[in-house]
Amino acid sequence: MAAEKKKILIIDDEQAILSSLSRLLNNHGYSVRCLEDASHVLGELKAAQPDLIMLDLWMPEPDGYTVLKKIRSLKQKIPIIVMSGHASVTLSSETVKRGADDFIEKPFSSDALLYKLRSLLNKKQPIHQQQSETLIKKNLLNLKIPQRTLAKNIVAKGTALHSGHNTGIILQPFLEDGGIIFEDISTNNIIKANVQNVLADAYAVTLSDSQGFHIKLIEHLLAALHIYGIDNLKVKVSGEIPIFDGSALPFCKLIEDGGVKEQASNKKVLVLKKKIRIVDASDSTKTLEAEPYDGLHISYLLRLPQNFGDQYYQLDFGQEQQSSRIDIFKKEIAPCRTFGFLEETRNLQSSGMARGATLGNAVLLDEGRVVNAKLRYKNELARHKIIDILGDLYLLGVPLRAKITARGTGHRHNIALVKKILNPES
Repeated sequence: MAAEKKKILIIDDEQAILSSLSRLLNNHGYSVRCLEDASHVLGELKAAQPDLIMLDLWMPEPDGYTVLKKIRSLKQKIPIIVMSGHASVTLSSETVKRGADDFIEKPFSSDALLYKLRSLLNKKQPIHQQQSETLIKKNLLNLKIPQRTLAKNIVAKGTALHSGHNTGIILQPFLEDGGIIFEDISTNNIIKANVQNVLADAYAVTLSDSQGFHIKLIEHLLAALHIYGIDNLKVKVSGEIPIFDGSALPFCKLIEDGGVKEQASNKKVLVLKKKIRIVDASDSTKTLEAEPYDGLHISYLLRLPQNFGDQYYQLDFGQEQQSSRIDIFKKEIAPCRTFGFLEETRNLQSSGMARGATLGNAVLLDEGRVVNAKLRYKNELARHKIIDILGDLYLLGVPLRAKITARGTGHRHNIALVKKILNPES
């Protein structure tokens, strides 16, 4: 017996849009109903009983916002995708705040739209199989713990560290086994948080696809998702994750504001079976090791110029007891801010980077002292490096059980370690 077709209601005042969308969606197995006059939306909803609604924002009376409000007043949980010819972080986040489930800019690619439909209609079709499953399936342990996503959409605005522009993010629940997905608000390009998609340098981790779509500064968010056990999430953003105060603590609040929803599939964890060691090619004192361990233990030695003195910190997160991991993270690690030397920051800004660095979102060092703030911990800088490691490790696609020992290393080394874990023979 054939499965019943999912019903899509398209609300748009442009006949050409209605015709082209109808052809596309009919060809892909959906049942489509069109509404050109949005004043009849409530009656049409009762007649059509759609599984999903596509709603144009810029229509004559009533406009898309008014229609959205009417639909949501019915207290029905029908997924709604808002369409608009003009995309921005502000517009996208505003539609989500008013009750939309997703946003897409016209003109859009058929692949982007179909992907959104599959996601919202909860068809279990991740972008591609987890890299860790294909390369080292034998080292994955299937836990009797449910996967997690957020319970609701969350919107936040802030400043981009490198561009200095106002930016924001929208965190949205995502289907089980879908992983962590980043989507560009303007282009609808999608990148999975996977080490294969990484461009790493000394200052941050950037995800990039073959079309030149980039997402910068993902590591603080990924660290929080790692510790909170969020397996599946869609992150909508415009180019760069906000820096906020330079720590991971604001991301903890966002996750807690969104709430956690358990999903049907079980969580997986990667169990390291043998020791792996990374040594910097130009400085043999910089080393990063991962060795088998029944839990997650990370230690970091930060080597600073002599007038500062070295910093060290170690922390054992235990196994997958999420509540205790979260408590440890929020108390000991999450408040620790990113840092840099004042002269180095000036050089970055002159080359077009770190334009959003301010006295409030980074710890600045100069001539043996912190010049702009009081340290939150005596060894705050070493602790922040553990945030970076936690975020970079989550590019495995699953949590890791291992003991990590880092000495003077950074993002380049973390990414090299992740790649070596996934492909020990490389």
